Amino acid sequence: MNMTRQSIVITIATLFTIFDVSAKKKKEYPRAEIKVEYSYPHKRLKTDAKAYDDEYTMLLLTNGNYSKFFSPRTEYLDSLHSTPSGKALYDRLMSEGVKKAIETGDYNYVPSKNGSMYVFKSAGDSTVTVYDSAGMLERGYYSEPLAKWIG
Repeated sequence: MNMTRQSIVITIATLFTIFDVSAKKKKEYPRAEIKVEYSYPHKRLKTDAKAYDDEYTMLLLTNGNYSKFFSPRTEYLDSLHSTPSGKALYDRLMSEGVKKAIETGDYNYVPSKNGSMYVFKSAGDSTVTVYDSAGMLERGYYSEPLAKWIG
């Protein structure tokens, strides 16, 4: 084998080793065994000061040790703020949505969250943790023993 081919083979073997090691280091998240989707009806106040019937979609993912209750739409919008490219996409969606809303009068084009609550249960820690917000800027969380929720 000539030197160029040998270098290419060594480089490829090294890359496979690096990718294999990094793949093994990835954190495994618990997989849901049960998925339940909820429709949560509510009244939504719009700019014309009238209340309209609306509906939030909430999702429960659970297995024997963990559960997560949340709005997939809210989680998606929240996750966009975690990277620069996500922030740019959110800004673009917001700008296009506001422009379309002004043109049509339909504010459903503007990206908006379906609530702000996330509820996590951990049987291993025997805790329930709730993340929520009050108003536009107040965000917080609290944890309490799982026994309080069970009864």
